[in-house]
Amino acid sequence: MLWFVLWIIGSAVVGLLGRKSSVGFLGFFAFSLVFSPITGALSLLVAGPSREGQRKGAVTRPGANSRIDDLATTVRELELLVRRQEAEVRQLRCQMQKLGIPVPPPSAARTDVIEHSPVN
Repeated sequence: MLWFVLWIIGSAVVGLLGRKSSVGFLGFFAFSLVFSPITGALSLLVAGPSREGQRKGAVTRPGANSRIDDLATTVRELELLVRRQEAEVRQLRCQMQKLGIPVPPPSAARTDVIEHSPVN
């Protein structure tokens, strides 16, 4: 009777230890009940980590962070657009100065644009 209780307790411990692995609690518990808690404990060493555990500690594969890569690409494109706009503004300011049109200082022009921009 004592062996039976120890067998079930050992199987439960193995199941608890394996709950975050690829097989899970029920798989390791059933395996330990059928074969032995010692065999179940040895199989814990062989079993791979869960998919969640693989995501946390895995080396990133190409395409694994596609959303982050897309976001980084979008940020780079926006930076290029801003630089082009700034270059166009500089050209327009130079043309205005050549024509004798008063040009506001860059900081005042930029603050004015920010104050009047719509808020989403």
